[in-house]
Amino acid sequence: MDVDDKVALLKTIADATRLRILGLLATRPHTGVELTVALDLTAPTISHHLHRLRDAGIVPATAHGQRRHWSIHPGLPAPVSAPHAAAAGPADPAPANV
Repeated sequence: MDVDDKVALLKTIADATRLRILGLLATRPHTGVELTVALDLTAPTISHHLHRLRDAGIVPATAHGQRRHWSIHPGLPAPVSAPHAAAAGPADPAPANV
């Protein structure tokens, strides 16, 4: 992954709704309906964000009957695959010596 690919990836996930979706998907695969209920958003809004994430190669969908189960691509770097854990950082960072 070159620098331009990394920038495109970060731009895609630099959205509060997409980060919330990734946070849920980091726990287990979800359907669009489950994401709609959990995030209290409309189906078209969830669909829009899932398709942006899918087009960036971040979340694949697996068909199960009439529903799709969305998950995080297993080959992604840790900050993308576990966005809440990466964003939290260390619990008690040491002070920087200046």
